[in-house]
Amino acid sequence: MSYPMVHLKIAYGLLVRDDGERIKRSGDFLLGSVAPDAVHFHDSYDVSLKERSHI
Repeated sequence: MSYPMVHLKIAYGLLVRDDGERIKRSGDFLLGSVAPDAVHFHDSYDVSLKERSHI
């Protein structure tokens, strides 16, 4: 698993290259690049949670 900053760096690079053509909500796009991994902070984390969050 990559660190959140790696996800954000790649997402930001894509955002800059897109220049507003397809990505209309940049904040949502950046948040979406790290949101699926938020399950790691759940008190009773189990890998099955990650399977659902990434689909």
